[in-house]
Amino acid sequence: AFDGKLHTLLDDMKDTLEAADGAGLAAPQVSVLRRACIVSTEDGFFELINPVLVSAEGKQTGIEGCLSVKGKYGTVTRAEKIKVEADDRFGKKRVYEVSGFTARAFQHEMDHLDGVLTPRSVPTCKTKNESPFSRNSGFFRRRTARACREIRRCCRGDQSRQTVGTR
Repeated sequence: AFDGKLHTLLDDMKDTLEAADGAGLAAPQVSVLRRACIVSTEDGFFELINPVLVSAEGKQTGIEGCLSVKGKYGTVTRAEKIKVEADDRFGKKRVYEVSGFTARAFQHEMDHLDGVLTPRSVPTCKTKNESPFSRNSGFFRRRTARACREIRRCCRGDQSRQTVGTR
């Protein structure tokens, strides 16, 4: 429902994002299994409830980090420009057309809503000092499995996805 409980979640997520100095945060990252995420970039602050990718154009490749695997970074290729439909905190349908870093952040957070911690296309993750951190290492597999277990459980099939409000 688009109610005070959702508003509190979004406000708490914004506080968490600001404290972590991040660009985005998805509800599953804070143990809430809802299709809600926030993005904060130079282009503004966005709250996306039940987001759907409508279109994507071009490609951009760059380094990404994640608050779920803090201090680790990987090279990811994503669309350069995207169009996303989402509800706002009041249930009003919004359409966002974003590009560059903001498009990258939208796609990253929407991945989390679909149970993806890091895209399969990331061959390695690196620390800030660029030492290799293999996706196949025991540490990475354990951390990824633990962080994704609950997310994937709620995202298996369309019927088990928990959306906010009613359609």
